Formats: sequence, structure tokens, C-alpha cells
Amino acid sequence: HCRLWGPNDSSIEVASLLKKGANRLTAVVAVQEFATGFFMPFLQFRGDFEVDGNKMCAKREKYEAAAINEQGHLRVCGSGTYTFKTTLTKAEAEQTVAVSVDTHDDAVELIVNGKSAGVRLWKPFKFDTEGLFVEGENTIECKMTLPIHNLFSPDNDFIKIGLAGAPVLEKAAK
Repeated sequence: HCRLWGPNDSSIEVASLLKKGANRLTAVVAVQEFATGFFMPFLQFRGDFEVDGNKMCAKREKYEAAAINEQGHLRVCGSGTYTFKTTLTKAEAEQTVAVSVDTHDDAVELIVNGKSAGVRLWKPFKFDTEGLFVEGENTIECKMTLPIHNLFSPDNDFIKIGLAGAPVLEKAAK
């Protein structure tokens, strides 16, 4: 599904046009004279794929808790979610009151077992999680919003994006 944003918003369904194997999608976007210099044409493709700059590729099964652009995607930007699972005893669940996330200055929303612990736009990326963990298996999601810098930067000016490591569960101080 492709949605074009602009004065004449429109949506174009392309699924029926795709063939098995490799396909090439080309979009030509015209910018009105009044917007030149102030408007960047924006095109959004949605589907079961990932995008690295101008290259579409199959979704990966798993990413490690490390910078995304150190895992083969240099020009990625947008949003994505890292998911972690941890099993806790009843005592560990009750004592876990915060989670710290080590990221490369990306915006992060932390979700524990389907409940948001908040959003952080800058360091420190520490979230109050008191009462969110349970005995047994717990799911921690780090929803990231990645900057657009790498999409338009020269090849020698990439910044690291994504997580630098797994989230750290913090216990209450005694």
C-alpha cells in the first residue's frame, strides 16, 4: 500500500502489480514552486519489507541489541521496535522499579507487558516501571524513532542509531 502525501493526498494499491521475486517500484514526485526549498517530497511504502536508504529488502527475523546501522542498514531511518523477554520470580518482579535503556540519542517509548512506561526524547533514558513486571515471563518493548540524518548524509557522516545494548532492570534501593 502506498500513500502519497501532499495537497492532493492519494493512495495507490500496488500489491496486485507485484510479481514473485524482485520488483522495482519507481515514484516520481513533483514539488510545487511555492514549496521549493521548504518542502521535501515524502513518499511512504507499507508492506512486509524493510528499507535501507533507497533499497527495499526482506524483513529480518531478529536484530541484536546494537546499533541498527552496524547490522547492515546504513541509511535506515523511521521507527522500529526492539523486543526482549525476561522471566522473573515474584520477588524480582516486585523489586524491579525502573528500566534504563542505552540508546544513541533516539526517542524511545518503553512498553512493559503491553503497558507504556513513558517516552523519553533525550538522556537519561530511565523509566519508572514499578508495578509493571509480573511473576513469570515479561515482555519489554523499546519503540524507537530514528533520526533522518543517515538517510541524507554523505557516506562518511553516519551517526549510530538504535539501541547500544539490552535494557537494564533496576531494583529498588534498600
